[in-house]
Amino acid sequence: MKAPFTLLTLMFLGGLLFGQAADIDELLKKAESGDAEAQSVLGVKYYRGDGVAQNLKDAFQWISAAAKQGHAESQLLLGYMYAQGRGAPRNLATAYALYSLSDAAGGAKGAQFRDALAKQMTPGELEQGKALFEKLSKTSVPAKPEEPPAKPEEPAKPEEPAQPQMSPAEKALKDLIEKAVGGEAEAQFILGRKYFLGSKEDRISRDIKKALEWYVKAAEQGFAPAQFNLAVVHQLGNGVEKNPEEALKWYLKAAEQGFGAAQFNLAGMYMTGKGIPQNFEEAIKWFTKAADQGDPLAQHYLGLIYYKGQGVPPDYDIAYKWFLKSAEQGNIDAQCELGVLYQEGQGVKLDYKEAAKWFLRAASKGLTRAQMALGAMFQKGLGVPVDHKEALKWYRLAALQGNPVAQYNVGVLYNVGSGVPADFVVSYAWFNLAASNGFEHGATGRENIAQKMTPDQIAKGQALSREMASKIEQGKAMAKAAEQKKKEPKTIEVRGTATGFFITDDGYLLTNSHVVHNGKRVEVRTNQGKTLIAKPIKIDPKNDLAVLKVEGEFKALPLASSRGVRLGEDVFTVGFPQVRIQGFSPKLTKGTISSLSGARDDPNNFQISVPIQPGNSGGALTDHRGNVIGVVVSQLNEVKVLQNTGSLPQNVNYAIKSSFANAFLDSLPSVVSKLKDPNPSDVERDFADVVEEVQEASVMLLVF
Repeated sequence: MKAPFTLLTLMFLGGLLFGQAADIDELLKKAESGDAEAQSVLGVKYYRGDGVAQNLKDAFQWISAAAKQGHAESQLLLGYMYAQGRGAPRNLATAYALYSLSDAAGGAKGAQFRDALAKQMTPGELEQGKALFEKLSKTSVPAKPEEPPAKPEEPAKPEEPAQPQMSPAEKALKDLIEKAVGGEAEAQFILGRKYFLGSKEDRISRDIKKALEWYVKAAEQGFAPAQFNLAVVHQLGNGVEKNPEEALKWYLKAAEQGFGAAQFNLAGMYMTGKGIPQNFEEAIKWFTKAADQGDPLAQHYLGLIYYKGQGVPPDYDIAYKWFLKSAEQGNIDAQCELGVLYQEGQGVKLDYKEAAKWFLRAASKGLTRAQMALGAMFQKGLGVPVDHKEALKWYRLAALQGNPVAQYNVGVLYNVGSGVPADFVVSYAWFNLAASNGFEHGATGRENIAQKMTPDQIAKGQALSREMASKIEQGKAMAKAAEQKKKEPKTIEVRGTATGFFITDDGYLLTNSHVVHNGKRVEVRTNQGKTLIAKPIKIDPKNDLAVLKVEGEFKALPLASSRGVRLGEDVFTVGFPQVRIQGFSPKLTKGTISSLSGARDDPNNFQISVPIQPGNSGGALTDHRGNVIGVVVSQLNEVKVLQNTGSLPQNVNYAIKSSFANAFLDSLPSVVSKLKDPNPSDVERDFADVVEEVQEASVMLLVF
């Protein structure tokens, strides 16, 4: 059981009108080369924050560029930006002119938008808009609005210097810097990470020295993510000389705060002894702490330590326990180790059928040694019926990954015609590959079969061998590159963030399924600053709900029935929106129940006026008594509505009704039995106390 320790380091939409742009960098190149369609798609991505940080200034720039080239949809959206004053100064005359240009260019909605806008304009504005359209139709769309002529009856005022307008992203960066300079640890960490990675949106070049300065400031205040990042940088020598002692110091500080990734890396340092004295006792201690939080890698390494007897006597029972926990979370190496234990009867009763089950799980995900083991079981009929065709299938998959023993086995099966018609040419090719990879039996097999072959057949076998070797080497190169990429210096990298909330005191929490269903790993950051690994318990994509589990004791929220909720009722949520810009601290937003049904009268949802942003998904929608009556789920697609209707509803958001969440939880009796009773409706409560309870139960989800 060999598993090398790996360091854990952590609208118009383009798809609606123009086809989805797959790569931002490629899109940027096309836009910079003058491609109007690419400019338009890039502009709307900045407008909506789709794949890039939202930046209305950049949105205006690219949409204007496309509009100047006569791109009808861009002229329409640019007109809307002027009409709403979003990303451009509000100017109805300019909006009218742009809508007219879009119509003239063949845009499907230009006339509809223009006519709707005309009803809101004064006669003077309407005349200015028509005049501007006549002017622009002969030239091009300006990057700035055409100012209406001064009224003759008013004296001209002296011009004042134009004050540059900050985009939302620029303002967010300015606020972030002010908070960091003021000593806020979270802001210091976020700013450090921007310098560490570089940020195109903020026009920040990668600067390791500045990154470390901010990381140190945050780390010295006890901020665990900064301590972890500092440790990784010093361990890998990213921008600084490698310093295992410094890495150890910061890992310890973060690990002692319960930061699971730091606990795992710390254990790895002690286990490998790289830069510090090897100490299996400390390795076991910290692996156990990370494993108790549900870390599948830590669980796997603990299993290996007890299986091999590294620093402790071999104990197959304990090894089995940790392998099983890791395997149940999808760790393919642990699944294969379980197969070996059942195959050998170590720590469990010998059971070939159970061994085959675990080998199959790992083999199906591409683990070579599991494919080899499964092939042997089908060949010998251990735990599965004898099936030479299946044996060949699994041996071949392992052989294509470069395993010389598997290559030899495939050669044997083609030689004797087992599971496949006999074919000396193919058999020779596989024997030749096995021999070239250093397997002695491969050379013997090649010599023996060559005696049955004509010179022409041997030549064909050699040619086939070269062809297969080339493909195998390409696959091995890709696998090596992927493995190398994992080892590149990284800090914490998350695919997304969201919100969840505890529904039981022993760590069951509720969130949206769309938040977690594609994640390989989900971590939960609690109100106390602890970072825990979450285990998915049940995911329901249809209703967009998911239950996760972390270990520990927490404050939970009660779920009430949503049937008694009334239109206009006050509600609020606590969540973690746009943490890259707004920081890691929870944010409170309030509003009302706008409708007792969702989009297109969906009975599963409430429509709410509570402001939500990316990152709020999965948060608790709570009433003034502290009862959860819904789960925040989505915003209305503003630009799609604009395209379809010509107007943009403001602040239209949705939440899944708690009654549907309760029905979803009914399938989990162990969870339902622990749910808290709703707070009584006839008892008035202080709002600040209610908010404090919700904040205590709400968590940030980091999806890797």
